[in-house]
Amino acid sequence: MAFRTPYVRGGVLYCGEQAIEVESEPWWSWLGGDATTFRYLDGTHSFTARREARQGQHYWYAYRKQQGRLAKRYLGRSEDLQNAQLDHIARKLSERLTLEPVAKPEKSKGGEKGTRLFEELFSQQTALVQRFLLHSAQLEHFTAPLCDAVLDIQESEAILLSLEQSNRFLLPLDESHTWYRYHKVFGDFLRARLQQTASEVVREIHLKAAGWYEQQGNLSLGMNHLLTAREFGRAGEVLERNCEPLMKQGKFLTLQHFLSELPEEVLRARPRLFLYYAVCMAITGHVKEAERYLRRAEQQLLPWLDQGDSAVQIDLPPEQVRCELSMTRASLAAYRGDVEATIRLSRQVATLLPPGNEYLRSTLFGIQATAYILSGDLAGGMKELVQAQDAGRAVEYLYLEVMGKSLRAYMLMEQGAFQQAATLCTHIIDQVRDGTTLPDPVIAMAYIVLGEIEYAWGHLQKAEPLLRRGVELSEHWSDINLRIRAYALLARLLRVQGDIDQAQQLAEKLEQLGWQTHVSRAVLYGQGLQARLLLDQGRVTQALSWAEHADPRYTQSAAYLDEPLALLSCRVLGENKLFTEALHLNGRLLVAADEAQRHKSRIDITVARIVLFCKMGAHHEVQQLVNAAIELAAPQRYLSPFLEERRVFAPILIRLSHFPEQQTSLSSVGRDFLLEIVSSLERGGGPERMLNENLALTAREQEVLHLLAQGLTNQQIAQQLFIGLNTVKWHLKNLALKLGVHTRLQIVHQAQRLHLLKP
Repeated sequence: MAFRTPYVRGGVLYCGEQAIEVESEPWWSWLGGDATTFRYLDGTHSFTARREARQGQHYWYAYRKQQGRLAKRYLGRSEDLQNAQLDHIARKLSERLTLEPVAKPEKSKGGEKGTRLFEELFSQQTALVQRFLLHSAQLEHFTAPLCDAVLDIQESEAILLSLEQSNRFLLPLDESHTWYRYHKVFGDFLRARLQQTASEVVREIHLKAAGWYEQQGNLSLGMNHLLTAREFGRAGEVLERNCEPLMKQGKFLTLQHFLSELPEEVLRARPRLFLYYAVCMAITGHVKEAERYLRRAEQQLLPWLDQGDSAVQIDLPPEQVRCELSMTRASLAAYRGDVEATIRLSRQVATLLPPGNEYLRSTLFGIQATAYILSGDLAGGMKELVQAQDAGRAVEYLYLEVMGKSLRAYMLMEQGAFQQAATLCTHIIDQVRDGTTLPDPVIAMAYIVLGEIEYAWGHLQKAEPLLRRGVELSEHWSDINLRIRAYALLARLLRVQGDIDQAQQLAEKLEQLGWQTHVSRAVLYGQGLQARLLLDQGRVTQALSWAEHADPRYTQSAAYLDEPLALLSCRVLGENKLFTEALHLNGRLLVAADEAQRHKSRIDITVARIVLFCKMGAHHEVQQLVNAAIELAAPQRYLSPFLEERRVFAPILIRLSHFPEQQTSLSSVGRDFLLEIVSSLERGGGPERMLNENLALTAREQEVLHLLAQGLTNQQIAQQLFIGLNTVKWHLKNLALKLGVHTRLQIVHQAQRLHLLKP
């Protein structure tokens, strides 16, 4: 089987040439339950997966009736499957394809024997059973009440029981024997026979099935039957009536799928569907396509709003439609990351909001919360989010309620409350594992935020699988800003781990994502991460090329969304000794972070400033800022900025850790955190080796150090090296600062301890 990269869409796992549907939604939630049913959409077979306990462990097994016996296959340990990547799960499920085939009736080379068998079996049935077989075979799967509705009879349950007992190619789909389907070959025979004898009945069957499913509240299956019957007008009517409930539940892919099945003329007649289409496309990361659907909605709605175009079918007051149109514009601006437009359009929506419409009101608060978050005003975002959730509860707005928890976790993390944020994310992930159905964008954000927190704490082994799962979920979901963050975080983590090739691949993938979605910020971030990797290789000039050619609206901006790009720009400029420009940009970033009380950003920017001063040789400023950065990061144990700049901080912090406690000016909390950072830095090698790697003494400093160790005076060193006396004093001062000591004797002793003096 050709096995390509698998992905999940609409409750179906696509892997290679196979498509596997599961009864749970979202797709991964079956791992948190006890049993589920998988069905292969090519019609080959289905099987039941169950979780079983063995000696305190939980294991998943696949079961299927085979030739009258129960076949059993091992899938894996529950814990392993929950933590596995999607490709591993896909392989496990795909391996089941050929292990439990359904027994097929014996056929001759031309298939005539099987057909004669079916003809004989069919002819032996009563007229009622024949009609039942022909009509029910038009349904993909069926139950007695559904068959009663389709055939206008009351005997379906008895007929199904008789067919099952007589082994008439009827396959139960559940343990309670409530839902059934026919063996594929027999079902094909029945469908072909009805097409030959009474094809006009097929459409009527699907319409009756659609009505029954609609009465049961099952929109998805009802819509499928309407679309199969090509009853597009009614399908458009049903879908428009259910768009809001689907949005509230976070079923964006389901809604997007049905919208894509409707003909253009139906969408034009019901242009509000274009608005929902635009929002679905934006939520799933297709912002450019979303804007196209918004324009099409405007082309149909604006004439109706201005002139009352009768060709458009809308039963709502013009004021509400105008509000929905403006709200869609605001939503798309938020997904584009256009903060100013989002705020401006949100204010416009507020003036159009119909009184008493809590759905629109809660959605508006949600958009405003997004605008505040994108602008970096986390306090304002938190306030709007609380109002959005309060209004949403009145109309059972599930998606807003649970997405609000993920957004709250994100804001708490940015404000420096790592533990609170981690607790919220863990709760969301645990809910999914326990079987609670949550929208995938919510789960994606929870994984990404929790992964970022574990990374911030220096728990790289815990962070990597969380971030990979978040990246995986965000591939087909989530707004572009979250996807940019997920890709960049994982690339940074891989760089810290030393996996440069994978970090490079992710940076390139982020750049490609930007080109595909027409989002400049993603392109620049991907290129910026590649420039950072060039710096690690000493290719400074090539890295500077990125900073010089990148759009300054992003790389020189102090806006919150552009902060990572601006910090990368500072790093590249500093490496190229463009210190004035780098310090000016860093200062503007620090002011913005202070004003918005973004604690995490303040630490990131302060660390970047330390790196700049190190490059400048401003060791006095470095010592002051290092203490400040440690004190800022200590309460939440924010380690990762120091790990990312290991070459700079290893010598500084290891020397600082050797100082007596009373000489460091650190609090007890700060001192403990310093030792924790040093311990993390030393895991890659001993402190002496790291100091030797990172001290970066100049050639002249090394010469001065060796002559000093030989006991020469300043004057003798000057004469030996043919330099001035003041120059010798300058080099000794730099040596003392780099080694963290004060006197000539201490310089020699520290150099000997660190093996800087070669025999």
